[in-house]
Amino acid sequence: QSSFFAGAMKNLEKDILRIRDIFNCGRETGKIRAVSAGISDHHNGGKSVIKMEFEHGLKLFYKPRSSAIDSL
Repeated sequence: QSSFFAGAMKNLEKDILRIRDIFNCGRETGKIRAVSAGISDHHNGGKSVIKMEFEHGLKLFYKPRSSAIDSL
């Protein structure tokens, strides 16, 4: 689980500009102010959804599988 979390943080750092553009209208997200892990059923080797809340209001859910089917 800790390597999944570390991977999520690495992907967040890599993709933060795209995340800002797609999910936050290009605005700054600010710092992460809260993280909740284990908020879903476990998938893909015991991994579960991670919820990240940013100081400027954005809430982001990091899933342990592709969310292509979940996209709007």
